[in-house]
Amino acid sequence: MTRSPVLHSLAVLLVTAPTLTAQAGDLPSDTLRWGTPVHQAPARTEGPGARTFTLREVASPDRWLGQEVRSVRWALDGSGVYFRWHRDPGIDDDPDLDPWFRVDREGEEVMLVADQDIHRIPPSTPSWSADRSRAAWSSGRTLLLWEDEGQPRPRGAAQGTPDLSRTRVVWAGSATLQFPELTADGAFIHFMVGEDLFRHDIEAGQTLQLTHRHTPDRPAVTEMARWLEAQQFDLFQHHRDERARDEARQAWARGADGAPSQPVPVPPDVRIDRIQPSPDGSNLIVRWTRPPSLDRPTLFADYAHVSGYTRMLEARGKVGEPRDERGMFILRMDVRANPAEVEPLDVRLGEADGRPTVIHGPWWSLDGEQAAVQVLSRDHKDLWVGLLNVETGEIQVIDHQHDPAWIGGPPIQGGSLQPTLLAWLPGGALAFASEASGWSHLYLWEPGHGASDSRVRPLTSGSWEVRGAELSLDRSRWLLQASREHPSDDHLYTLPARGGEMVRLTEREGRSVGSLSPDGERLAVVWGETVQLPDLFLRDAGVGGAERRITVSGAERAQAHRLRRPEMVSFPHPDGNPVWGALFLPDEPHEARAAVLHIHGGGYRQFAHRGVVGLRLRQPRRLHPLARGAGVRGPGLRLPRKCGVRT
Repeated sequence: MTRSPVLHSLAVLLVTAPTLTAQAGDLPSDTLRWGTPVHQAPARTEGPGARTFTLREVASPDRWLGQEVRSVRWALDGSGVYFRWHRDPGIDDDPDLDPWFRVDREGEEVMLVADQDIHRIPPSTPSWSADRSRAAWSSGRTLLLWEDEGQPRPRGAAQGTPDLSRTRVVWAGSATLQFPELTADGAFIHFMVGEDLFRHDIEAGQTLQLTHRHTPDRPAVTEMARWLEAQQFDLFQHHRDERARDEARQAWARGADGAPSQPVPVPPDVRIDRIQPSPDGSNLIVRWTRPPSLDRPTLFADYAHVSGYTRMLEARGKVGEPRDERGMFILRMDVRANPAEVEPLDVRLGEADGRPTVIHGPWWSLDGEQAAVQVLSRDHKDLWVGLLNVETGEIQVIDHQHDPAWIGGPPIQGGSLQPTLLAWLPGGALAFASEASGWSHLYLWEPGHGASDSRVRPLTSGSWEVRGAELSLDRSRWLLQASREHPSDDHLYTLPARGGEMVRLTEREGRSVGSLSPDGERLAVVWGETVQLPDLFLRDAGVGGAERRITVSGAERAQAHRLRRPEMVSFPHPDGNPVWGALFLPDEPHEARAAVLHIHGGGYRQFAHRGVVGLRLRQPRRLHPLARGAGVRGPGLRLPRKCGVRT
């Protein structure tokens, strides 16, 4: 076993006093402001804590250590950053009720966001118009629109925070909205409610329903039944006349409808998941799911239901039971069509050879001419990236990844049948994530004059992982989160969009997650390590940019403990690659308590890093046996052929 020479010391979590520009009683509750950094705990008046963890503390909810910064996103005009946090988190508080804060672009002042404005806070990835003058998103039952300073001040806009004053609610309904998407010219917003597609005209302020679900009549199920039905129409004029009258009435209704919608024919046992119009509006791409029909569902009893009666609940199906069937089809947009005559065009991948698959997409190119899709096999062993021909439903494969173990890994690699990162660049190039080399990296497909001239090349490479990637809003460069320096650390880097020199931005060991401002000039960083909850920092996006700390997380009750950094150690695997893990050594070893080996499962339970999971789970559960003289070892498990800190 080899030990990392980097860390052999212990560390103490120290918290200093906050600097406030206003106390809670000085301003109304909705206008509280603080100078930075803002602290979660008061300063200690005595030396570092040294009390050992009790079993009760080990079993306490995570919040007893404090509350980290989360849900970080930039204001759409780049004037500030929004985040969720809590200045005095209670152990049993509901995290969904944590307040929202806003810090200005330079990181000088933090303010509490008023409750009535929270629904106007944008997501981290809204839908933008091509010129970035408008952005749209949904919040529950409402559709929201942001317009920049070049647009007239919107009616019904919020007052107060400048960027929120450019945001207004443009539509509200009785059900949750999904998948809001601005057209490239910024004139319309498409969104779904339930299984139906709607379109909002921004200038006219009108919303139309574009599609409706149509369930065809059940056909006769046997050959004899079909023969009898046909014979009835042959024998009885009454049946022929009634059918003709029904068709005439339906045709008249479609013609008289001032705002007809496209029928989307699906069987009664199929659920419509998403409908996307093509950029020219001539086609609809429909994704659907057919839940399995289980003769014996997995049931369990809720004996403590609020009603006082036992209630039966259904759990996830047993391993090996039939799973959802998923698919995609294309419809030609024709709102006057007879629903009975609408013929969906199935999207299928010939290379799948009939195996069950899940299709994601499409992602449309910036010029609206090409549509990319991702196809994942249901056994998690194959992933295809291809171009969808909306006229034929065929997929032209541009990259195929096969793994005899499973497809998936860091967040940009998807997993659990979710898509990998994929983004179009100017000029028709397509960037995507892949583990084809055995490591998580970015690749670029560049079109040629023909299929044989096209090529896929790596944008990053090496025996390390790209764990996160964000393309700047102008699509000129990447912000990467990667383990290039050490598998236990995540640093931030910039990289030209089409490849080039990868420039490191961060220096601290631990886990750094970043987000570029809309103009690409500023960077919001959430950093944490094994003795520090993740906190927010603001800095310039260039190398050596001046940094300002915004928050200092850590509850006062946690200061009574001495928190420790582990040693990051490795040992050789039989395949020749190192297996990394965290090692905690006691101050006074106990001869009868040699060690505790912490074995975990699942890619989301890695302890071979210096990130926040270490503070949440390592410290209480591992320092308890340390105080009793036992060492603690937590290896990062992985399958053969999987390198680094993969499980």
